[in-house]
Amino acid sequence: MPPYLRYSGFGSWAMAQDPTDAIGGGRVTSQYFAHSASREGAGEWQSLNDHLVGTAALARVFGERIGIPQLTEAAAVLHDVGKYSDDFQRYLSDAAALVERKGPRARLVRSVDHKLLGASAATAIDSSPMGVLLALLIAGHHGGLLDREDAQTQWRAIAADTVVDRAKSDEISAALPLSSSIANEVALYADPLSTDLLLRMAFSCLVDADHLDTEAHFEPSKTARRGSDLDVGTLLERLKSSQSALVARSEPTRVNKLRAEVEHAHPGSSFSPRLGDHRQRGCHVSAEGSRHRTLPLPRGANPNTMVERDVRDSRKPLA
Repeated sequence: MPPYLRYSGFGSWAMAQDPTDAIGGGRVTSQYFAHSASREGAGEWQSLNDHLVGTAALARVFGERIGIPQLTEAAAVLHDVGKYSDDFQRYLSDAAALVERKGPRARLVRSVDHKLLGASAATAIDSSPMGVLLALLIAGHHGGLLDREDAQTQWRAIAADTVVDRAKSDEISAALPLSSSIANEVALYADPLSTDLLLRMAFSCLVDADHLDTEAHFEPSKTARRGSDLDVGTLLERLKSSQSALVARSEPTRVNKLRAEVEHAHPGSSFSPRLGDHRQRGCHVSAEGSRHRTLPLPRGANPNTMVERDVRDSRKPLA
C-alpha cells in the first residue's frame, strides 16, 4: 500500500506510515491525488487511481472507433503516473493552501513537470517497443507531441523507480492491456507515414479523454450538458446558420465586406484552412500556367493592417 497522508488543514498534507498516525484534520486516505478539490459539490479531491482508470475508459471508447482501443487505453492508464512523485503531491498541497488563503483565482508560480517522469516510468513498466510509443504519447499530453529523439534523451535521464513502485502498489500496472495486443494494433501501421498518423490519432484520443475526465471532476454540471445524437452534417448546418446570423448583424466595415466578397465568390471558403491561416499566403500556378497570389481571409488582431499589407504585397512583381 502507498503511505498514508495526513491532512492537517489549510491544504497541508504530511506523510504517515500507518493509519493510526493519519489523524491530523480528521481526513484519512491511502491514496495519491491527481487533482485538488473540485469547484462544485462536496469539494472532494480526485484520487490518481480514479483519474487514470476513468481516463482509460474514455480513451478506449475513442480508440475503438479507429481500431486502436488497446493502445489508447494503455496510454491513458499511464499518462499521469508521474503524479505519484512526492514533488507533485507536494505541489497539489501547496496549490490548495494558496487557494484557501487567497481565493479560487490564486495560482502557484512554480509547477511540477510530471510528463517526462511519467514517460520514463512507462518505459520501465513496459520495456517493449510499445512502451516507447506509450512514452511519446505521455511526454506530449500537455503541450504537444515531442521529437522522438529529444524526448527519449530527456526521459532516460530521469529516475522513475519510486513512481513505478507506487503505481504498481496502486494496482495501476495491472490495468494495462498486454503489449502483444497493442503490437497487433500498431502492426497495421507499418510505414513511417502511417505510424506518424497513428501516433497523432492516439494522441488526440488521449488528450480528449484526459480533459473530459478532468472536467467531470472539476465541473460535473458542464459534463452533464455534453452528449448529443446530432451528426456532423447537422452540426455543420448549425455552424453555417450561426455564421450567417453573425454576418447579418456585423458592422459593414472594410474587412467584413472583404470577408463577404470572398465567401460569396467561393462558398465555404471561410472554413478553409488556407484562407484561415495568414502565414500561408503565397504564389500559386493554375492549371493553365497563369500565376496568382492568394489573399488569406483576415482574422485575429489588426485585420485591417493584414489586409492592407496583403493588397500591397499583391501589387509587387512576381519573382
